[in-house]
Amino acid sequence: MRKIKFIVIHCTAGPLKQTTKAIQAYWRGLGWKTDGYHRLIGEDKTEQLVSFENPSNGVKGFNSKIINICYKGGDSKGTDTRTDFQKDELLDSINKALKWCAKHHTPEELAAIRILGHRDFSRDLNHDGKISKNEWEKTCPCFDAEIEYEWIVGTEALKHIGESIKK
Repeated sequence: MRKIKFIVIHCTAGPLKQTTKAIQAYWRGLGWKTDGYHRLIGEDKTEQLVSFENPSNGVKGFNSKIINICYKGGDSKGTDTRTDFQKDELLDSINKALKWCAKHHTPEELAAIRILGHRDFSRDLNHDGKISKNEWEKTCPCFDAEIEYEWIVGTEALKHIGESIKK
């Protein structure tokens, strides 16, 4: 069973109404055999493209240790275009990913999972231990996922998951 270290949030940097088939066709054009995201959140529905048990192609070099969640929208300028539906579904998707992780990880491993944006995997060009805005190779997901979801990680994740499983 794979051990997850990160839940990574993405945007497609395309229109909200783009079709999943068009996105998948783009990946196939790149020669990918697996989709780029585990979950893809559109205008009014969320699709599970890849099972959490298997890697998807979200962040080169890290895919074996991450769950990738994406919303349709955003752009190359870093504009956050998430709708209320997408914000709710991002939270629901993170919850589903953490519930899956809770079944396959120790409490310590679960507490160590970080939620990041794709941009946070850019190279640390000045070697200061953090990825600054001037180092981003892309703006994806067009908001600071680590800050927005910091309340879900660490020991808070354990509390959150415990409450969710009991319901």
